[in-house]
Amino acid sequence: MTRAAVAVPVLTLGIGVAAWACAPAPRPGERVGIAEETALIVWDPATKTEHFIRKGTFTTTAKDFGFLVPTPSKPDLGEADPAVFDRLAAVTAPKVEYRRVKRVRVPIGHQNVANRAVGAAPPAPKAGAVEVLEQAKVGGYDATVIAFRRGEGETAAAGADTLAGWLKDRGYAFGPALSDWLAWYVEHGWVMTAFKVGGSAAGGADNPPVRMSFKTDKPFYPYREPADQRAERPDDPVPPERRPGRLLRAFFVSPDGVATGTLGETGAWPAARVWADKLAPGQVPDLGPAAKPPAGDLTLTEFEDRSSPRPGTDEVYFVKHHDQTPVHRPPVVHEIVEWVDGPDPEGSPAFDILPPWWVAAGLAAAVALLAYLVWFNLVRGVRRR
Repeated sequence: MTRAAVAVPVLTLGIGVAAWACAPAPRPGERVGIAEETALIVWDPATKTEHFIRKGTFTTTAKDFGFLVPTPSKPDLGEADPAVFDRLAAVTAPKVEYRRVKRVRVPIGHQNVANRAVGAAPPAPKAGAVEVLEQAKVGGYDATVIAFRRGEGETAAAGADTLAGWLKDRGYAFGPALSDWLAWYVEHGWVMTAFKVGGSAAGGADNPPVRMSFKTDKPFYPYREPADQRAERPDDPVPPERRPGRLLRAFFVSPDGVATGTLGETGAWPAARVWADKLAPGQVPDLGPAAKPPAGDLTLTEFEDRSSPRPGTDEVYFVKHHDQTPVHRPPVVHEIVEWVDGPDPEGSPAFDILPPWWVAAGLAAAVALLAYLVWFNLVRGVRRR
């Protein structure tokens, strides 16, 4: 079985109960995994709006596949700036410093890192039915936004089976883990956006990322995953020590200051906060003409999550951090060396490059070698005579 890394830029935003997740749905017999993700979450507390942009690298054996993005109500879809993540990475990159240092030349021997939001539900469609809210082509991908409302007395599991059947009829494969994952969103009345990736879009390199914007009482990152994505696969032919790591890099922009993240309401999220500071006006990410970032001074916080498998049992929620001290990556330092003669002009303590006993031993060896050469020449002279 061969594998191919498919870079698929997908930007998504959800509305309402504050959670987003991505569940790949390949064809039967195929496999799709999320190897790496980069996301931008822009939060506007004045309007209770979150803008979500995501780029993912899928490791897959399939030439085409689909994936599902749940949101609490119908999302607004649009394209985002393809260079947005490169620009954010440039902002948070370690600074390069050039430091002039002096090195002293002296004689040998001496030198000196939740609260669930509830949004307004869309108008209830016919009970127990799947309703197509929108079909669009965004960023080179085919997107279908659907809503499902349970009939009276219908369980979430039964509703999930109905929705799964509807998706299966349209080429999306569903196993038990995906159905269980879907049941939570059916129970809470979420909307599902189904994306299809294939053909030229499977490469993803030339496709602009997709933005999804939504209302929420609290900003979040969609972290919940199907159970089989959180467990080791016994049939995986690649041994654990040779499997690539999984990286999630999340950029969070808000006027509320430096942020931190929690798994669910109060759980620990295994992510490191690697950068946090205010953005200059020219550094604010461009979300496109249909989505504006919040007004005022904005702060960017960058997180890195390298856990694999992830504890994806809930969503990640962002709150204001108790410590508003800026956080930067350590600088990359290049030294410009200036050599000077004599004792250290700054008076720093000296240390021996060659300890005194080394010098004495060297002198003794030199004397012994000289004596040997003299003796050897004398012996040769006597023999010749």
